[in-house]
Amino acid sequence: MSSVPPTSDARTGAAAPSMQRQAPHHSHERTEREREPAPTGHGPFVPLLLLALAVVLWPAYQAVQLNKERQNLATVFANQKTQYDTAVKLRTSLDTVARDTATLASNGNADAKLIVQELAKRGITINPNAPAAEPPTADR
Repeated sequence: MSSVPPTSDARTGAAAPSMQRQAPHHSHERTEREREPAPTGHGPFVPLLLLALAVVLWPAYQAVQLNKERQNLATVFANQKTQYDTAVKLRTSLDTVARDTATLASNGNADAKLIVQELAKRGITINPNAPAAEPPTADR
């Protein structure tokens, strides 16, 4: 092995060691190993897991929401059933009165003729031979 004579610093006259490594001057400097990105160990597992969860959970969420909406619509329908039945009864009774009035008018009653004529002016025609309407069933 050959020995290398120490070099001297011209300003101080002190010998500078040639084999010593100087520490970096700045703390933000990193070694080559520290600059490499950290390896990820999970690979495509996490994205595929998230995709699988989305594919399963979104239709499940939609099914729950649609079921709630269906129940709400059934409740609204049930709440309107009594009003609907009342309206059908009223319509049936009005049709009966109109048929009876038309029958009276055809038999010569002057007041009934006047009522039928006024209804005709307003675009309402009465068919005295029409059968009585049965209330429709609303079972859906």
